[in-house]
Amino acid sequence: MDYETLARAATIRPDALNAPSAWSGHVPFAMWLVQVLKPGILVELGTHYGRSYFNFCRSVKAGGLPTKCYAVDTWEGDAHAGHYGEAVFATVNEHNRRCYADVSRLLRMRFDEAVDSFANGSIDLLHIDGFHTYEAVKHDFEHWLPKLSAHAVVLFHDTNVRERGFGVWRLWEELRARYPLHLEFLHSHGLGVLQLDAGQAHARLDWLCPESAERALLLAYFGARGGELEQLDAARDELAVYRSERDALGMGRSIQDRVREGEQRIDALQHALMARAEEARLLRQTLARHESILSAAVQVAAERDALLASTSWRITRPIRALVNLTRRDPPSLAAAPQPREQGEDVSARGMLEAGEDWTHAAVGGRQVQGHRSDRVPGPRVLYISGEPHTPGHHYRVECDAQAARAVGAHGTLIEVAAILSHLEEVAAADLVVLWRTPWTEELALVIQTARAAGAWIHFDIDDLLFDPTLASTALIDGNRTQGLALDTVATRYARMRQTLLQVDLCRVTTEELAQQVRTTGVPVVVLPNGYDETTFNASRLAVRERAASLDDGLVRIGYAGGSRTHQRDFAVCADAVARILQDRPEVRLVLFRDPSSGLPLVELNEFPPLRDCQDRIEWRDLVPFRGLAAELARFDLNLAPLEIGNPFCEGKSELKYFEAALAGVCTLASPTGPFRRVIRHGETGWLAADPEQWREGLTRLLDDPSLRQTLARDALESILWPFGPEQRTERMHVLLGHLRGRRASPPRTVSFAQLRGRRWEPVSVPAGPSVATRFARDQLNAAALTLILHLPKDIGVLEQRLAALLRQPAQDLDLILLADAGGEVSLERVLLWAGQEGRRFHRLLVLEALTPSELGPLRNLAITRAETFYVLPLGPHQWLGPDAAQQALMAIRAAQAAFACPLIVAADGGAERARHEGVPRELVLLFSKAAWTCVGGYAELGGGGDLDLLRRFAEAGLGGVGVGEEPLAFHDWTQRLAGDAHARREDWIAEIERAHPGLAMLWRTPRGGPIPS
Repeated sequence: MDYETLARAATIRPDALNAPSAWSGHVPFAMWLVQVLKPGILVELGTHYGRSYFNFCRSVKAGGLPTKCYAVDTWEGDAHAGHYGEAVFATVNEHNRRCYADVSRLLRMRFDEAVDSFANGSIDLLHIDGFHTYEAVKHDFEHWLPKLSAHAVVLFHDTNVRERGFGVWRLWEELRARYPLHLEFLHSHGLGVLQLDAGQAHARLDWLCPESAERALLLAYFGARGGELEQLDAARDELAVYRSERDALGMGRSIQDRVREGEQRIDALQHALMARAEEARLLRQTLARHESILSAAVQVAAERDALLASTSWRITRPIRALVNLTRRDPPSLAAAPQPREQGEDVSARGMLEAGEDWTHAAVGGRQVQGHRSDRVPGPRVLYISGEPHTPGHHYRVECDAQAARAVGAHGTLIEVAAILSHLEEVAAADLVVLWRTPWTEELALVIQTARAAGAWIHFDIDDLLFDPTLASTALIDGNRTQGLALDTVATRYARMRQTLLQVDLCRVTTEELAQQVRTTGVPVVVLPNGYDETTFNASRLAVRERAASLDDGLVRIGYAGGSRTHQRDFAVCADAVARILQDRPEVRLVLFRDPSSGLPLVELNEFPPLRDCQDRIEWRDLVPFRGLAAELARFDLNLAPLEIGNPFCEGKSELKYFEAALAGVCTLASPTGPFRRVIRHGETGWLAADPEQWREGLTRLLDDPSLRQTLARDALESILWPFGPEQRTERMHVLLGHLRGRRASPPRTVSFAQLRGRRWEPVSVPAGPSVATRFARDQLNAAALTLILHLPKDIGVLEQRLAALLRQPAQDLDLILLADAGGEVSLERVLLWAGQEGRRFHRLLVLEALTPSELGPLRNLAITRAETFYVLPLGPHQWLGPDAAQQALMAIRAAQAAFACPLIVAADGGAERARHEGVPRELVLLFSKAAWTCVGGYAELGGGGDLDLLRRFAEAGLGGVGVGEEPLAFHDWTQRLAGDAHARREDWIAEIERAHPGLAMLWRTPRGGPIPS
């Protein structure tokens, strides 16, 4: 990407005709796009006041481009834009004549009449913003398509609008599948950008590629720039209102004061724009220096490559490895860790080593988790919870606090009712996080105290509760069902908004909420909801408990609404559900009621077809959050209906989907923005947009139990990483990073994947071989870790490995034993041992491969069968020392890291031979299932195994921690690969060493001590 052009475009002032428009937020991108594309002919279909068109023209003139611009419109209006008189065209025509007559021409005609005015293949940039129904916009695109050049770019406005009959979003979804080069901005009603031909490299806009690292940067940058222009427009509109009120009320003093305030705000914003122009000038200077440094770096890289290929470099490798191991710098204890960039090699710096104690300062406080540490304390984070007894408190406060602890922070949790008793904690905090706290005099004092102490202040909100203009029964059905007065709701929303406007950064759960926050001008970041290890364990135990129970022959479809606010949501699917219940006597609808009042959370009186199916509805008492997993696991199908187009529903998080996936249940959901992004229709779930699609989805999923199981399995695999605690910890690395410099600006971004320079995409785990379960025992207790042992074929070695397993404390372990195909392992001995010792483990499986298989696929299958948060695979020639598993567990949990590397040495003294070889020839890895799914599991590479998995952990930027100053694991060199297989492995390791030299630092030199046999 040409950063010089980006900087130059940032200095172009927007067009002076500040007409009202929903397009304002895309003006910075439009001006930059013109500079990049340099189109020969630019055509806009649907101009109205010309906010978009005249900024295209403004960029053409500022860049001195030869572009010819054409605006096509009748200037009569339509049902979407509204109908208007001749004055609009007169204003547009006069502005065009005065400012852009040399580059622009207005064509006052219908789109179909204008198309013949252009030659085929002549238009390089087409902006479609006419009538917004699906049929109209599709017709416009197809009718003008022959006029576009092979590398043309097409813009579609209003891709993020689904109400009032708008259908641009529907066409956009179709075109995204057809054209690989595309990008969508969600702010300012949405703007779709696509390029027709991906094959012409010289004309291709690479930042439109889904895998481009620059794509995320552009989304964040232009989202922020657009938000600034929208803020300026809002200030101008507010000033216009003030002036109108002043004129109407005869220049009253209060109105004059408000006008002055508005003018001051505009002056401040104009100064901000001038400052941005100066920043752009400095950026151009920095970029020039960057290009000079880059040129020099290319030359150095060429010289380095020549050196690495030399014989002398290979000969001196052992000496260099020894030097690296002995001069390792200690990790910083005071500074919050910085984010790891994609592909950065993992080092032995230790992942999270700052203080780890947490306290809870509410009345009746409790210890959150952790232990006292004598290390230098990290940042102090104070959480103030506005709704401490709701499930949201767990997701937005407790889970966040766990992640902050993992990156070395100290923190206190306070209920909002107790804040005046804890002003000392406020004054001592580096960061104050407010969750769902409406403005009060007490909260004002808290913010004043925090500001005086120099603390940053964040506001966390997980629903659209900060816009009082939306507090209407038309949008919030809960006002009606709960008997809430609209003025009471609007007042609460206004108080939430007042809190929002006082903070440095707002945290939200979805991009849709982020777009709403951006209209206020407050920096915003998306922190998705997610699960923790406790929720994972409870959910997977509930799945096992259901599998162990008797099948009553019923099929349950469940709706786990948590409050009496979702009547209109449930109405989306009510008729389809009623028809299913009428036609299928084995199906039950599971609904919930308030256990204290007995009131149902879904009022069936509003759904007459369901009133006739009362005998097929199961009513369950609403349970506390920690009991939800057991309720969800009873479902065969989870329903997640939402009212499409309702801004409150569109902002709802993915929570209902990943909760069900953890509990082994597939989901049928409405295609709101968050659900569309996380559910792959027909692969990890099912989407239904209207009653007919709901009926079809229910029928298909109820007819095919195997499809439900497949969707549930793949849904679980797809959610483990993006919604897991390791990902939350990675985000906290970034979020707390700015606390190292107390005067630095908070991050202004939309997602942490962008800050890390990459966007995580799901990677499927390769299917494993066919296996037979030879032994299974489940005591239905939740363990923390599954040990997976690939059984050795030698009977003597087998006895040694089984004996080593018994030296592990088994109270918190599951065990899976893997036998290769061919009967060379003594299964009779293994089964006898399992029967005798199996009760030492919470769960024990003995699996035998039915066909010969590589190591990777066989381990993948075993990990798929594991029901614990962490797994630790062992090869036939490896075993653990006493308490090794527990030590590794403590280390990975304290860091909330993705993987841990226990120190492993050879039992026959081979460590002395291997210690200087850079990347170790043996590894033992303990890792989370989430990390395993993040990289797509073990690859099907002969001899690769844990070394290959570690390499891909590093390439994905996952955080790891080394464990043990003394040996924790051991291997037998006599059981290693030999001959050609050994040579292939050595060649493969050499390639890893060349590409990822930092991986060697995770292996720590042993410091002596006995090696158990």
